[in-house]
Amino acid sequence: MKFKLIQTAALIACLSHSAVLSANNDIKIAKTVTLNATEATQSVFQINMPANSVVTVGILGNDRFLSASENSAQVSIDLKGKTAYINVNNPGQYSVGLGTICGVSVSIVMNVHKNDTKAVASVLPKAVIKAPEKCNL
Repeated sequence: MKFKLIQTAALIACLSHSAVLSANNDIKIAKTVTLNATEATQSVFQINMPANSVVTVGILGNDRFLSASENSAQVSIDLKGKTAYINVNNPGQYSVGLGTICGVSVSIVMNVHKNDTKAVASVLPKAVIKAPEKCNL
């Protein structure tokens, strides 16, 4: 029961839309990208985001994040099982690599801008990856 509840909560968190506040404090919805494991491994995520923000990468299915690497002290990564939280402080371009137990590798390039220089429509703060079907933990 407890596992099912945790699994359901993780699924809801991964499928929820990311909201970004605009200058007039109306909530706007930014898109979420969903890819299967092969697409995620063969792609590089290009993410535009404001400074002092968090990118959320979730994985659905029977897999978990195992490792992470970043190229700057301006980036910190917190792996919480099926979710990777990537915190970025200052404007610039940064890259992050993530790996899962079942061998999915994810490359992310983040173009971080000052909070007032990009429209909400161009912000992509969340990605969801579907785990490989044959992933036995």
